[in-house]
Amino acid sequence: MSAIKLNSSGGGSITISPASTASTLTLTAPAQTGTIGLDGPAFRAYINATTQTVSQNAWVKVALTGESFDTNNCFDSTTNYRFTPTLSGIYQVNGTVCCNAGASLVTCAIYKNGSQYSSGTDVRISSNVVTSTVVDLVYLNGSTDYIELYGYLSGQTTFNGGGSAVQITVFSASMVRAA
Repeated sequence: MSAIKLNSSGGGSITISPASTASTLTLTAPAQTGTIGLDGPAFRAYINATTQTVSQNAWVKVALTGESFDTNNCFDSTTNYRFTPTLSGIYQVNGTVCCNAGASLVTCAIYKNGSQYSSGTDVRISSNVVTSTVVDLVYLNGSTDYIELYGYLSGQTTFNGGGSAVQITVFSASMVRAA
């Protein structure tokens, strides 16, 4: 059997050649359209207001009403403020919660299916700003699994937003590997 060669209009090519022995070579591609393995859901959301008022000393879901992008319409920015991807896989998830320096503690966490999955740490950027950032890899099943961003404040009652895509309280995720 001869090799299969796919040519690109840009000049590149991919060649698939059979093994040199009498064995069978199987190539399996994910069941999705577009670029193989790189077409998974991704989003970036933010607080689309100056601030979000919250209760102190309690975990509070961040109301992320603005979106920079949402490639597969998997982020709900109107009701639940959650990401429910349509493809199963491993996702890189990032969250940052920011507040003014009056806070004695600020922490953020990724919640998966309503339970805390991982949390960040308190960092003082300047004398005026305190943030917490969390970064983790999360498996999501592509149907019922969802993630949300929560924050915990002590000594302060608002998460900082800004009302534009350049935000200090943000949440994002992108598929890094299909299941």
